[in-house]
Amino acid sequence: MNMSSRKRIVAANWKMNLTVGESELLATEMRSVLTTMPRHCEVVLAPSFPALERLVKAVAGLDSVQIAAQDCAPAIRGAHTGEVSSLVLSELGVQKVIIGHSERRINNKEDHLTLKKKVDVALETGLDIIFCCGETTQQRKEGIHMQIIEQQLKDSLLHLTDTQLASVAIAYEPVWAIGTGLTPTSEQIEEMHGYLRALLNRTSAKVGPTLSLLYGGSCNASNAASIFALENVDGGLIGGASLKADEFMRILNSLPQ
Repeated sequence: MNMSSRKRIVAANWKMNLTVGESELLATEMRSVLTTMPRHCEVVLAPSFPALERLVKAVAGLDSVQIAAQDCAPAIRGAHTGEVSSLVLSELGVQKVIIGHSERRINNKEDHLTLKKKVDVALETGLDIIFCCGETTQQRKEGIHMQIIEQQLKDSLLHLTDTQLASVAIAYEPVWAIGTGLTPTSEQIEEMHGYLRALLNRTSAKVGPTLSLLYGGSCNASNAASIFALENVDGGLIGGASLKADEFMRILNSLPQ
């Protein structure tokens, strides 16, 4: 399938960096550019939980913009103090959720089974998913990075039906490149994205070729154009570079038309 037939997605993961008011202000500053995004491109804004409702209202009427939560609970209801249900997120008007980000895998000890449960409940409550996968420095040095990525997907994601899988985008985020300023070479990025595409095609000949593959890990306004030009890269999951309106807008403008 030609890459032009896959949806282009650029997602801004603001992590725990902005207050509710700052999140709303940043979205408002971006609105002029967001209104001009081509229909084949989608912008995703992922603020912290308390800012979600304000952001849903701030981008109302912009067909090419969606709001995502940075995580969800592995259950819809129950005695899970401090967790946020995907049912509540959906009720707020949130359309997507990020699952499996390396910071949660590492800091919150989220294993493959937990992530599988999150995937299932998110889809059950009507949320689309950005599913993150990636390897550590040591795993790459050992030459097992592709096996690690494949296991992450097989254990948490590839049990889905074709219909369910169609609601997923996958973000490859090498752990060693997140927030470090280090970026893999174009060859390394394309190699992994090509491997992911082949894995998805083997999983589903129908849906695999249509899924969007995003790159995340020190992607910024300076390198976005060269990364987005790679054959199997359909956009990005952007961290620190999405916290400044002008830089994020430059990244959006780097998307091939």
